[in-house]
Amino acid sequence: MSERGGRVALIVVAGMLLVVGGIAAGYFLLPNFVGMAGHNHADEMIYFCPMHPQVRQNEPGICPICHMDLVPENNPDGMSEQMEEGENLVHITPRQRLIADVATVEIESRQLQLDITAPATVGVNEETQKVVTAWFPGRIEELYVQKTGDYVRKGSPLALIYSPELVTAQKEYLLALDAQERQLLPTIERRGERSAPNEGENRLVAASEERLKLLGMTDGQIQALRERGEITRTTTIFSTASGIVTRRSVVEGAYVNEGTTLIEVVDLSSVWVIANISESQVSLIRPGMNMSVTGLSLNGKVMNGRVEYIYPMVDPESRTIQVRAVFANPQLQLKPGTYLTASLVHSATDALAVPVGAVIRTGERDLIYVESGEHTFEAREVTLGMKANGYYQIVAGDINRGDRVVAEGGYLLDSERELSGGASGGEHQH
Repeated sequence: MSERGGRVALIVVAGMLLVVGGIAAGYFLLPNFVGMAGHNHADEMIYFCPMHPQVRQNEPGICPICHMDLVPENNPDGMSEQMEEGENLVHITPRQRLIADVATVEIESRQLQLDITAPATVGVNEETQKVVTAWFPGRIEELYVQKTGDYVRKGSPLALIYSPELVTAQKEYLLALDAQERQLLPTIERRGERSAPNEGENRLVAASEERLKLLGMTDGQIQALRERGEITRTTTIFSTASGIVTRRSVVEGAYVNEGTTLIEVVDLSSVWVIANISESQVSLIRPGMNMSVTGLSLNGKVMNGRVEYIYPMVDPESRTIQVRAVFANPQLQLKPGTYLTASLVHSATDALAVPVGAVIRTGERDLIYVESGEHTFEAREVTLGMKANGYYQIVAGDINRGDRVVAEGGYLLDSERELSGGASGGEHQH
């Protein structure tokens, strides 16, 4: 074969090899291209955690945060979603209920006793505060009350006063008596009867005696003046009230006018206790309730009084309202200004109650979850009363004795209900 023929043969063989290689490559690669073209990403199943939606993957598994089973999106057998019957229903599987630690209790009536404690202060009972004043102008010759803190008894001597006005009144009284006596001396028998004294003289004696009383003289002092028949230069003033002297307004030798305060007294056998109650609890307090107090100054002793008045103002800083109670204090153990701890007990009779943990508190309403079917729970709105002993009183709502309410795990159910399209009416408030 010539040299030119050999070159042609080589070119033909090379061309045949290229064709065969291309066919083989197409045979092996074409199925992959077809498979890639026929692959639909929309058919991939995404699994997520209902409690932590950020956890997502394309195969079943367990949430690394709460260890709950991942569920496929739009899967009716998921952790929990709204049922067709209503948006307030939540359904969970037995395994998911165990993992979420959902526990229920039966709603029942119980006696709720609320013990409200609050700081308190002892104050003076304003009804026992008294002042003793001068009944007439004059000069204090002697003062029997020497200092504040002394105890005076009603009717005890308070001061010795010289008063020209009282001296004149005594003279007028004695003159009236003398005139009356002179009228009675001549005994004239007329038709067998003694003549009666002149009515004018009687009126004069009565008027003079009344004036002495208005000037502060007691019946005993007037009787002594009548029997003695002589005026006294000074007159004793007696206390018109009992109590501890809180202020002495005069000293010996001072001149006083009618109405001048001599002393101020307070009777501490009865005191006020002012308790500062939270505005959220004051609605449970009524006048007549028992208030007990204790404190360091009482050495562990408990004393009892009665609520008398609830002040209408709220302290803008502490958000408390003052509640006043009256306490008997015969041994003066409660001293004004003393700090105490007050306790008020409020009892509710036959109250329908649920555990505190069963209530989902929101910004607008309060919810509880009631087990309405097998592993199915329904959110119901309720109106709460007082909170006591770990329970809330249910004042209103679609619940009855015997219903089973979620006591633990309710917030998980409520969160999932929101994620599934329900609405709780606001942000949760724990």
